[in-house]
Amino acid sequence: MYALFRGKTQLGRSFATEKEVWEAGQILPAGYRVERVDEYEAQPDWKPGRS
Repeated sequence: MYALFRGKTQLGRSFATEKEVWEAGQILPAGYRVERVDEYEAQPDWKPGRS
């Protein structure tokens, strides 16, 4: 079995294969998206869970 971890904390359930873990780990929470940007624009006051 395989699972996704952040530090020592398991994130989500276990999977039969490593490939399944990576596929499941690519799901973003509602409201998130991935976009291509030309350059990195730091936002030092950003914290998870804030809109």
